[in-house]
Amino acid sequence: MGVIVKRLFYILLVLSIIIGLFGCASKGNVETHQQVGNLNQPDKSEIELENTALKTQIDDFHNPKDNPPNIPQDWKIYRYLECGYEIAYPENYEPSISGGHSVVANPEYEVRLSLYSKEQPYVDIDSIRIDTYKSIINFIQNNFKNRIVIDGNMVVNNVNCNIYKSVEENYYYIFLSNSRYIFQISSESKETIEKVSKTFMFI
Repeated sequence: MGVIVKRLFYILLVLSIIIGLFGCASKGNVETHQQVGNLNQPDKSEIELENTALKTQIDDFHNPKDNPPNIPQDWKIYRYLECGYEIAYPENYEPSISGGHSVVANPEYEVRLSLYSKEQPYVDIDSIRIDTYKSIINFIQNNFKNRIVIDGNMVVNNVNCNIYKSVEENYYYIFLSNSRYIFQISSESKETIEKVSKTFMFI
């Protein structure tokens, strides 16, 4: 009987050691798998931070916080959702929408917003399809050539823009663009075009 008990004892001991080694190996595989999984999946907090930063950049582009429009309290705001911009104007001005140009001669000129007053110089904002010219520089070269010259610059929607003057008359232009349109802001008064253009903002 004593020999049998000893044999059973040794057999159980060997089985215990084998089971213990197998358990450690399995645990190691699980931990390794979890580590590889963690490497493949970025931390949620990092993703949230990246998304927040990207949203902030987008918001800053469309609604610049570094140089927000300084709109007088008694001015009104015209928001043109279709073209993607808004602009403010004095209370004694009235907005008016028209074709602005000949549909046959200038089909790329889609619409004109006119801000007019009986007492003050008016301002026109023409929206021109950008796919016709691709850029503001090409637009100016094709439509104005040597008929306008740079007569200063100003910040509009957090972008530094040139102010152009007609060489033939006292008429001024500022050009801006988004992904769909080139915007031609014009007026016979440099002071008026500067005041109104400062409130222009993409939306």
